[in-house]
Amino acid sequence: MRNLLILFTLSFICGATQASSITLTQLLEQVMVSHPYLQVLEQQGRQQRFALDNADAAFDPYIGQSADSRLSGYYSGDVATSEFAQPLRDMNGEIYTRYRIADGDFPVYDGQYDTLSAGEASIGVKLSLLKGRETDERRTAVRNARLDIERWETDYLLGVNKLLFSASMTFLNWYESHLKIERLTELRRTLEKQEAALAKKVEQGDEARVTLEAFEANLLEIDLLRAAEEQKLQSSATKLYYYVPAKWVSRLEPELATEGWPFQVNPTLLSDLKNKLSGHPLTDDLSLALEQQRNKQRLAANNLLPKLDVKAELARDMGTGPKSLTQTDTKIGLSFSYPLGNRQAKAKAASAQAKYKELEFKLQDTERKLNQQFETAVAQWQQSTRLSDLNAKAATLADRLQAVEKTRFDAGDTDIFVLNARQIAFIKAQLKLIAARIDERRAQLSLYYAVGGLPATLTRQSR
Repeated sequence: MRNLLILFTLSFICGATQASSITLTQLLEQVMVSHPYLQVLEQQGRQQRFALDNADAAFDPYIGQSADSRLSGYYSGDVATSEFAQPLRDMNGEIYTRYRIADGDFPVYDGQYDTLSAGEASIGVKLSLLKGRETDERRTAVRNARLDIERWETDYLLGVNKLLFSASMTFLNWYESHLKIERLTELRRTLEKQEAALAKKVEQGDEARVTLEAFEANLLEIDLLRAAEEQKLQSSATKLYYYVPAKWVSRLEPELATEGWPFQVNPTLLSDLKNKLSGHPLTDDLSLALEQQRNKQRLAANNLLPKLDVKAELARDMGTGPKSLTQTDTKIGLSFSYPLGNRQAKAKAASAQAKYKELEFKLQDTERKLNQQFETAVAQWQQSTRLSDLNAKAATLADRLQAVEKTRFDAGDTDIFVLNARQIAFIKAQLKLIAARIDERRAQLSLYYAVGGLPATLTRQSR
């Protein structure tokens, strides 16, 4: 993850140090470098890694010491014990070594405390033969903690995908308003030249003053349209402050060259995008949740078993003392327990099974939703492409008609009101064409978002 951030940082610095404009790719790279939401996700990942350390600590070795003394009564024995134990990751086992030393007199029923003068050393092992043999709470916790880290990775991709989509949509809104304002400014300059020529005709008496006043209505219409777009531009720019520093938005202009657009779509890429649905972070997360639940099911099934544990130990006394303590002792023991009815374990096992079924159906539901969202995005992209082509034709036709009408007006074959209508239609056709082309980009972006592919695509683009 750190290497990815370094890559984005270098890419952005190289591309934007001397630029007067900012592309969508540069903006998204800066989001990946510095946005605080990504730091939130990073810290969540750190928590998951520490949670794994916490779960794995259940297998850390430990030491223990104890001392017992008889302070009053007929007997006056003292005993001290030191123990080192290492939990095992198999069969719920534990291997241990113990040193014990006793001094004084013990009653018969406490005779096991007696040792030779130098004490007793022992080594032993504990194993589970039924309950706890295949799994237990400690091993389940470690497995699920590892899966939690993998689930965090899917959450990270989901968070980045959503953040990049939101930033991209805001950028496109900003860029659309910027393009419309540029186009309206160009059209106004053209109409101002026509107005100057018309004003001369009015001064010379070739045209009535009302003709000039009617022509000025077009300029006013452009000013109204531009004012509305400037309001949208400011709104979009303000929203961009959430993603990049405000000084960049105010200093740089948006740029979106076709060759620099990272989210191209064509029939071949569309097929590739559809294939990526199977690896969507949402379905990956639910698959990991299912694996975690399987671990819990195994634990619940394990708890249905009787508890049967074995313990084996070798002990040797050292020093002087009773002859009965001078030999090596070999000890082995079995312990068995089982709750009658075992209703608690049965209830937990049934609950774990129901939870597993719930997650299975949830995964199926999510897969259907993702497929439906993707097909909807495909339909929107196809429609936006068609509308973009139609608007391009409409804009070309409107341009030709207003040019013909201007020629007829100059020749005196039509009046200013018809020309005004043609010019207003041309202006609106130009704005619709810009909106249609940006909508096509939005539809392409939505396809990548639908498959959770924005982070990976941006990474490839940065390389």
